[in-house]
Amino acid sequence: MAPDHRPSSPLQAALARVDLGRVHAQIVAYAISRLRSRDAGEELAQRVLVEAIDPDGRPWDPEREPELARHLIGRVNSAILNDYKKARGRSDPRAHDAVERQMDQPSSPSGSRYPLLTDLGAAPLRQGRISRRSIT
Repeated sequence: MAPDHRPSSPLQAALARVDLGRVHAQIVAYAISRLRSRDAGEELAQRVLVEAIDPDGRPWDPEREPELARHLIGRVNSAILNDYKKARGRSDPRAHDAVERQMDQPSSPSGSRYPLLTDLGAAPLRQGRISRRSIT
């Protein structure tokens, strides 16, 4: 008896109708044009394609977006934006300064590096004995 080659999921059924070679080439070209780097574009295109067909992750939903190429373009754009935001946050000197200030502070009386409201005098503030200016 011949093995059964019917798709076992809607994702597999949709992928069976798609020319993955053509879609891959389109996404690689798009990613290269966005990143202006062949290596980075090829790597990103491969990453988003794998994510889109991985049933254990967040796979492509053909009912929400019937065209795989369009779905992958959205993933490429999202990945570029996320990478940009991460790089910008890492290079922001204010972020480094804030981390350094927090790490240089001694532990609070409760033993935590992060002070509790009681360590900051929140109880007297609620009772009106401390002005807001004396805390900041």
